[in-house]
Amino acid sequence: MILVKIPIRSEIVIQFAHPAYRMAERFELQKTGIRHFQTWTIEETQDRVTEADVLVISGFWRNELLENAKKLTYIQSIGAGYDQFPLDALEERGILLANASGVNADAVSQHAMALVLALIRHLPSGRDNQRQHLWRDMISALNDREDDLCGHTMVIVGLGEIGSRLAKLAKAFGMTVIGVKRDAAHHDGSSDEVYTPSNL
Repeated sequence: MILVKIPIRSEIVIQFAHPAYRMAERFELQKTGIRHFQTWTIEETQDRVTEADVLVISGFWRNELLENAKKLTYIQSIGAGYDQFPLDALEERGILLANASGVNADAVSQHAMALVLALIRHLPSGRDNQRQHLWRDMISALNDREDDLCGHTMVIVGLGEIGSRLAKLAKAFGMTVIGVKRDAAHHDGSSDEVYTPSNL
């Protein structure tokens, strides 16, 4: 087991590496006094990783960064996945890696719910008709009309952070929720019923 020597607070330098997220600006608002900077391109990230004790990164990660990252002791992935990181090499160097599991649960579950609402309320065709100045008559066929979510059933395959949040949103709209999970015995109760994939 390799012990990781983390610098004292006054000596830590954090490198934020992302092409769009203004992480350094947000971090500055915390007034921590910890030195930090942001890099906006892969090339700039490669050039300046030599300065970093802590690297906050996602899509810019390249294994070649380790060659120049002599001070690096900690990597914070800003995504949930970590398949892109060379775990053996990091362990060998004593570099800690943390991912951001669940960080997008609210955004993704809310987006999924927005798409469900768009479909059941026929928002895409309504938008298109409005652009073309087409105003339809009343529709008698129930399958062609806008509907409410209340009383419908949603099946969610996977009850991790995102699936569980989506289940709670669906229930708030009065839906019945059926969850599918490898271990149906252990869940957070957000679904009305839970089954294993073999029961699909």
